[in-house]
Parts: sequence; C-alpha cells; structure tokens
Amino acid sequence: IISLHSPQFNQSICRLTDAGFPFVLLDHRMRDFQVSSVTADNHDGGYQVGTFLTKQGHRRIAFVGNAASVYTSAHRLAGYRAAHAAAGLPIDEELVVLGPRTVAEAEAAFAALLAELAAAAAVFGQNDLMSMGAWRAAHRLGTPTAIVGFDDFDLADVLDPPVTVVLQDAVELGRRAAAL
Repeated sequence: IISLHSPQFNQSICRLTDAGFPFVLLDHRMRDFQVSSVTADNHDGGYQVGTFLTKQGHRRIAFVGNAASVYTSAHRLAGYRAAHAAAGLPIDEELVVLGPRTVAEAEAAFAALLAELAAAAAVFGQNDLMSMGAWRAAHRLGTPTAIVGFDDFDLADVLDPPVTVVLQDAVELGRRAAAL
C-alpha cells in the first residue's frame, strides 16, 4: 500500500502500468494517468451536504478539507460551492480551510478559524478525519457547531452533539472495483 500523498505514488503507478499490472483506484482519480477508478459522486455528495445545511437554516458554513489537489476534496468543495449558489448564498472564503490531512491538523485549523471569526455555526468536514478534528475543536472551545462529514466513523452518532455523516457504500465500491 502506497500513500496517495507520497512522492513515490506517481512513480509506482507508472511502474504498475508499464508492467501491465491490473489495478483499480478506490475513491481517487489520477489527473496524469488513465487508470480505472471507482468513486462516489463526490460533487453531488458535497452538494447534498451544503443543501442539507442551508435547509437547516445555516448561512455561514465552513468547509474543512484536504488540499484542493486531492480529488475528493476538490469535488466535494465544488459541490459545497454549488449548493451555496443554488441557495443564493455567498461563500465567505475565510471559512474555507484547505490543507489539513490529519485529525490533529483539522482540529487546529478549525480551532483557529473559530477563534478568529467566531462565526461558523456549521461545518462540512470533507472526510472523517476533518469531521473528527472539527468536532474536537468545537467541543474543546465550547462552540455549538453543526457538523456534517463525508465518510462515517465510529461513535459519530453518540457524540454530543452527534456528527451527521454521508455514508459511502464501501461494499458496493469494492464490488465495482473487483468487477473492473
């Protein structure tokens, strides 16, 4: 297993492709290579999260995600932006935090955002790690924050307040990848 964020990832993909080795990427696409992949509809998922939060009455919704160069982050952010546009809401770019890769980094980034702006009543965590970090920051600071995340994680439903999640069907993704 090779981390998508390691410098060796693209080199490894080239070696596998050149050797004729069959493989499928799950929940990731490559810009530089034509390889098979199976993903959820990340744009639509981001749109659904943004729509859900705006229908709940939230107007200042933060987005905490990986770098924009990460496929899932870019597409979920685009969906978030589209939901704002559909609701006629401007996006405060100060509420868009890109770059964290770990729970601790997401916690620190969201805590800094809350301390600086104290204005985000809701947050869209681009993945489970971002959601956990945002929840920890809001909990530690005592800031009531509605959190919706992409990807489920253990205990999301029993946290106080609970974290709403977009659940990807991992079994179906695996089935489709095996078929490819």
